[in-house]
Parts: sequence; structure tokens; C-alpha cells
Amino acid sequence: MPKAKNDLEYKICVSALRLASTRDWRDLTFEQIAKAARIPVAQAAKHFSGKNEILPAIVRTVTAETIDAIPKPGKRVTAHDRLFEVMMARFDILQKHRKAILSVMEESFRDSKMTCVLLPAQMQAMRETLTFSELAHRGMYQQMATAGLWVVYVATLRVWRYDETIDMTKTMAVLDRNLRLAEKVSDIIFRIKKS
Repeated sequence: MPKAKNDLEYKICVSALRLASTRDWRDLTFEQIAKAARIPVAQAAKHFSGKNEILPAIVRTVTAETIDAIPKPGKRVTAHDRLFEVMMARFDILQKHRKAILSVMEESFRDSKMTCVLLPAQMQAMRETLTFSELAHRGMYQQMATAGLWVVYVATLRVWRYDETIDMTKTMAVLDRNLRLAEKVSDIIFRIKKS
């Protein structure tokens, strides 16, 4: 992962992912994560109030690494292809931390509080993805586009969870299909907007 602006946040994220790749997220403690990052617990606690509060930082770090991994999509490329490229780059990053991400996912299905913590961070990640892809809108339509991309992401994430192909063939196919479906819905919405 690229070094984040906040060095302490970066170290804790790396530590959390490394530990989560070897054990269930539910079995980890904040103290273990801080210790593995070689950061005093009291100092780490100034930035995170607990283990689950690290999750938004992990989402931000994945987003930063995604953006760093690819050149900015050109305007001549279709909106579909731009989003597909950026979203697949995100799944490439997730794949590097597959065991850790799956550990977090499994626990989030059982713990609704984790979902509440993750959702705002994921929505922000989708907003940044749209902006990076030069597909950002304003106001209500920005919110709708962000929510739509989040639905695409979550639906594809559930397929990625079981995709054991080396090149993520199943994930790519589902992402492509989901984006095309979202594009059709978007066309209808913006057609109504213009009428």
C-alpha cells in the first residue's frame, strides 16, 4: 500500500490487514493491532476509538492505492470503460489482501455495527471513484450516482467473495454486467431529468 499522509494511520491499517489475514476479525483486539504496528496503545487510541473504527481508514487506504495504481482515465474512453477500469483496479487491491478482507466481510455479516461504520467510508470511496473517473454530478444526482455505484460495488463484492479464479474472471464478468445495468437505469433517470 502507498504510504498514507497520516503515517500512524497507515501503520495501523497495514497491521490490521496483516493480522486479519491470519485470524478472524472478531478475534482481534485493538491492543494486538497497535502492538503489531509498534505503536503505543494510548497513542493509537488518540486516532481510533476501537478496532472497528480502523475500518474506514482501511477503505481510504484501498481507495488511495487504487487511484495510484492506474492513470487517470481519458475522456475519450466511454463512461462504462472508465468505471470498469477503476473498479477492477480496486478489486485488484482487494485481491492482494483477500484473506484479510474476507475476514472483515464475514464478521460484518454478523455485526451490524460494522456495517454502520463501513457504509459512510464506502460511499465516500464511490464518490471519489466517480470524481476520479470524471463522472461526478452535483446535488441529488451526485447522491444517486454514488448510491448506484455503491450497489454495483456491493453486488460485485459478493461474487468476488467466492471467485477463486486467478484472474478474477467471474468478478470481471459480473462487474461488467452490473455496470451496464446501472448505466441503463442512469440513462432513464437523466432522460427524465432532461424532459
